[in-house]
Amino acid sequence: MRATIQVSILGCFFFCLSTSCSRDEISVYKAPKDAVTQHEKKTEPYSSDKEVTFEVSALPNGWKQVPASQLVLAAYDTGVDAQATITAFPGDVGGVFANVNRWRRQMGLPPAVDSDLNNIVQRVQLGKSVLNFVEIHGSGEQSGQSVLVYFFMKEGKTWFYKMSGGAKDVQTQKEVFTQFVESIEG
Repeated sequence: MRATIQVSILGCFFFCLSTSCSRDEISVYKAPKDAVTQHEKKTEPYSSDKEVTFEVSALPNGWKQVPASQLVLAAYDTGVDAQATITAFPGDVGGVFANVNRWRRQMGLPPAVDSDLNNIVQRVQLGKSVLNFVEIHGSGEQSGQSVLVYFFMKEGKTWFYKMSGGAKDVQTQKEVFTQFVESIEG
């Protein structure tokens, strides 16, 4: 019986060997990337080849500009446990409601409902501009953290001036941050 199994296995091996392809070539194919949909193009962050300009006249005392990540146009160390960033994205980036809920999730809070927006988002006058302002304090694992965000649409882009970090430091920097935002030209 054992000899029959061995002969059967050897027979299958030789059959496969004799009927297999004898070419030694390896074929390589290049497939085109999937096409980007219009929606994906709209929400794609600006790359360095697209002009997005703003001017900071002076940094607040104790602040220094630090290297920015890929999606951030400018980043600032405030000298305390609070960081400030400037970003700009094409379109409305999902809208006010989506942005507010993203920041709420980052702060460990449940999503807001539409009717909450008027209590969460304030319209503020800074210089000649009217901006949206959100202040969110963390909960749960994010307790002790806060985020301040001024945001607005200009020339088809949504601009975000954001400060985040330890709640006490963000609170002590709130007025300085507001003055900084007001001083930005662009």
